[in-house]
Amino acid sequence: MPKRSAVLCLVLALLALPSVASAAETQRVGLITGDVVTLQNSGGRQGIEVDLADRDGYEASYEVREEDGRVYVLPSDAVPLDRELFNVTKLAKYGYDVERGLPVIVTREKSASPTLLRSAPGVRDATPLASIGGEAGTVDTDRSTFWRAATETRRHGTATSMAGVERVWLDE
Repeated sequence: MPKRSAVLCLVLALLALPSVASAAETQRVGLITGDVVTLQNSGGRQGIEVDLADRDGYEASYEVREEDGRVYVLPSDAVPLDRELFNVTKLAKYGYDVERGLPVIVTREKSASPTLLRSAPGVRDATPLASIGGEAGTVDTDRSTFWRAATETRRHGTATSMAGVERVWLDE
């Protein structure tokens, strides 16, 4: 299934959303779900375009929300994840565009594999964090591979290398 493009030609100023890209700039930020958010600033107009990644048989939607000067793009299937993974203002500021990996911390259920993140597809540099029952690692630029593995158990009841994920956080 090809990517669906959900285009919001929002004039963010009308919605009182802050500028998330500098003047005459376009930034592409990759969310952990594999969705790509393009932040645009041209001629004083702000815009956001969201390209939703394939979800393997189901459709996701998203909500754009502004809170205290930060813009969030929240996919409908992104619970229970750290909201900062969807703070496109912060992701753009930190340079987590579509060309860079995304640092995460994953906590797991007690019964889950202690190498849950290390064995997950699309992850590199995973390191155990025994004190919290989790791991830190970097999700590669093809984030949709990681996301499909992370949500497979919840959606289909089939065990995957990511079975037992308790929560995923942005590693700041």
